[in-house]
Amino acid sequence: KLGLKQYKNAIDDYSKAIELNPYDPLTSFTYRTYAGIGKAKLGLKQYKNAIDDYSKAIELNPTDADAYFYRGIARLKIKQYEEAIKDFNKLISIDPNIANAYLQRGIARLEIKHYEEAIKDFTKLISIDPNDSNAYFHRAFVKMDLKQYKEVIHDLNKSIELNPNDDRSYWVRGLARFEIKQYEEAIKDFTKLISIDPNDGGAYYQCGLARKNLKQYKEAVKDFTKAQELNANILDSSYLLELCKKELHQYQDAVDDLTKLLEMYPNDVNTLLLRASAKRKLGDNEGACEDWKKAAKLGSKGAAELLKKHCKN
Repeated sequence: KLGLKQYKNAIDDYSKAIELNPYDPLTSFTYRTYAGIGKAKLGLKQYKNAIDDYSKAIELNPTDADAYFYRGIARLKIKQYEEAIKDFNKLISIDPNIANAYLQRGIARLEIKHYEEAIKDFTKLISIDPNDSNAYFHRAFVKMDLKQYKEVIHDLNKSIELNPNDDRSYWVRGLARFEIKQYEEAIKDFTKLISIDPNDGGAYYQCGLARKNLKQYKEAVKDFTKAQELNANILDSSYLLELCKKELHQYQDAVDDLTKLLEMYPNDVNTLLLRASAKRKLGDNEGACEDWKKAAKLGSKGAAELLKKHCKN
């Protein structure tokens, strides 16, 4: 019944078994029964009660590794981080090769900001199981708090290689890339997040921030607008949306003024280059390419280089 997640029925059966045979220290029956009740209560999210039952199991068998592990998990759930660490310490002393013990102890240490110790746990886990994507993610998460952004990206590259659909890794890597001004790369991560969850307003918001910093105001307006549609609680999205619209209006005014100037002086290379720049700020890459192409034909080497770099043949 426990395996079928029929937790209440399992508790009834275990409790009846204890009534019939309350204490038998010569066999493993009683402590395993308390451990079974504890596991059922974990499934029911009755964490404090689960701790009591696992404590009884440990009292009867102080070397039961599983009991320490699950009591530690229950303590994590109710934020008893120091006590959880003690359980994982005991578990590791019984069997130092249980990979999940290092993961859970690392998480507990992260919660109480024991960052260096948490990193040691996740690194140990990686040495036991180099293909555990969770280990790389959590080590990166700690390093994010330490502002070690390049190391964060390195760990998350590995995490994503092992688990390409882990949205958490794209989110944190995008934030790390944003912090070191790798805005184009950050946009790729948040765009991937959107492909995984098209209703992720936070991902649209972060895309908008990166595009605003790149002065890609037209695309930023789209992102902030979508972020607002999906999550009205993003506090400064309205302000940023209006700011980008203002920038867009200024570039559009520039395009209009330069177009009038080119009507009078159609072969003025500098004016063509200025209009191309303004068009690109508006997200009109095709229009910018047309201006660079014309300027290149008029002999501008700079326009020819921009044409080659940004435009399709």
